[in-house]
This record gives sequence, structure tokens and C-alpha cells, in this order.
Amino acid sequence: ANSTQLGWTVEYNSHDPWLQGIQDTVSNNDPLLFYIWAPHLIFAEFDLVRVQLPPWTEECYADGDLAVDCDYPVADLYKVISTTLETNAPGAFEFLLNFNYTNDDQINALTEYFNLGATPDQFDQAACNWVLNNEPIWSKWLPTGAIDPVPTSSSST
Repeated sequence: ANSTQLGWTVEYNSHDPWLQGIQDTVSNNDPLLFYIWAPHLIFAEFDLVRVQLPPWTEECYADGDLAVDCDYPVADLYKVISTTLETNAPGAFEFLLNFNYTNDDQINALTEYFNLGATPDQFDQAACNWVLNNEPIWSKWLPTGAIDPVPTSSSST
């Protein structure tokens, strides 16, 4: 807030009290500006709008974290697998090469979890529901010639 010259007070907090403050403020329909990473469960709970900041550059971070006047840098994630996986488990190797899971996919899965009550015992059900409802996404990850191992909701047993 200091680097944007808004004259606002910046509050720093640990995750849980910070998240509770966001929930309380949004529930009260009060205006709020905060930083959050994606994917995060809060996107399942509230309809949030991202404020676009100027793109990250090394120069905008030159004065340290408290004087930043640009967006955060993009964090690239990499798949790391054993050098012997292709030989020892070619199906697993092909699956991992094909695996592509976006922030939106993760937020949709988190939304399902949140809608079920967001309790630890709901993880399995949320994952099963996501798989049943997102076959066009995960079916592209399966190795060539793989048989669909997941029954659809219309299947009978």
C-alpha cells in the first residue's frame, strides 16, 4: 500500500486469522483489497475479482518486498520423475507426461470440497466427484490404449 500511495494501512497476519478476516469482511459486504495465491479455497467460497498489477520486473523488486509496485513473478512448476520410470513403468511415465492440471481445475476441485462441507472426511468424496464430472480433462492423461477404469454415474454394478 505504501508503494501505491493509497494511504491505506497494511496488515500482516498468519494464514488462518488472515483468511477469517477476509471471510468476515466479504460477508459484511465491506470493500477489501488483499493478496492471495491461486489456486486457493477462497476462490470457491467467494466471487473474487483480480486487480491487474504492472508486470513483474527485477527493477520493481529492487527496493525489497515492502516497496514493490508490480505483480509477483510467475512461479513455474516442473514435473520431476525418475530417469528409469519410462522403462520400468511406461504407463505411469506416459500418464505423468500427459498430466496437465490448471488453476481452474484445482479451484473446481476445491469448490466441490467446500460444497461438501470442507471437512477432512470429505476429501475422498470431493475427489471422486471431480473425477466423475471431469472425464474430458483426466481422460487425456491416460496412457494410449488404457481402458476407462472409472465407472460413470450412469453405469450399473
